[in-house]
Amino acid sequence: MASTINQLRCGVGDIVRFEFPHHASPAQRNITGRVLSVTERCAGQPLVTYRLLKGEPLVADDWYDQYADLGYIVEIIERYRGPRAPRGRWIREGTIIEKTHRTMTGDPDELVMDVLRGKYLDIPRPLQWSRIMGLFLRDNPGVTGRNLSGEYQVNRRAFERWVMRNYRRFMMTKTEWRQAEMADDDAWHDEGYYDHEPEI
Repeated sequence: MASTINQLRCGVGDIVRFEFPHHASPAQRNITGRVLSVTERCAGQPLVTYRLLKGEPLVADDWYDQYADLGYIVEIIERYRGPRAPRGRWIREGTIIEKTHRTMTGDPDELVMDVLRGKYLDIPRPLQWSRIMGLFLRDNPGVTGRNLSGEYQVNRRAFERWVMRNYRRFMMTKTEWRQAEMADDDAWHDEGYYDHEPEI
């Protein structure tokens, strides 16, 4: 298990050194890699995805990106000097929404996702759709009408300003995220997905 003491805050593009004392192979105990992403998790430490530069891959298929808890990083060898990449990015791909120069038409969550996809923002925790909808119905941001399918038409500029003011409020808290993960885990147990037949 990774140490929670003395964690180094790395960013996307940094070259870092990992130590995995539990691996038998010396080439797997000390690994150098370039950070590709840093993803927050509801419990435990952020997950670092990296491209292997030196050492043996921990995953058998070395053409896949490698990953490990942030706590295994013991040294930042070189800081990335290019444009800062955002952490997290809990933004899913969306359906096609209708756009003109001045308006956007679609479901509120899809409209929000479309705006956020075009921004260079840290989104370190999942978005809570019920909160997006609640704030949208309360604020009515730039709404100019609804079509026959029930989709909302909004003024693009007013809607984007609203998203930028509120996007942090759309995110789950760490407690909500942990509770959601536990509920999902319980559901998987109830469905028997964690059950397995004993080996014969």
